[in-house]
Amino acid sequence: MAFTELSESIWQSHPHSDNPTTKIRFSLVFDSNVKLTVYNIAGEIVKELVNGNYKSGEHEITLSLSNIKGAASGI
Repeated sequence: MAFTELSESIWQSHPHSDNPTTKIRFSLVFDSNVKLTVYNIAGEIVKELVNGNYKSGEHEITLSLSNIKGAASGI
């Protein structure tokens, strides 16, 4: 009997203080419903990046801070 590792991944994001965008990468083993939400330090929802079905595989979402009120680059 063989076992296969089944796990989803989200890679660490590396924002830069001079760049108002950052890329968020994640992978899925199976087709899945994905929800990615950005919260501020007070726990309030700032932006919902993704809320929907994604196919298995690797995905990349770009978070742009230019349209988020009060956001500073490098978060």
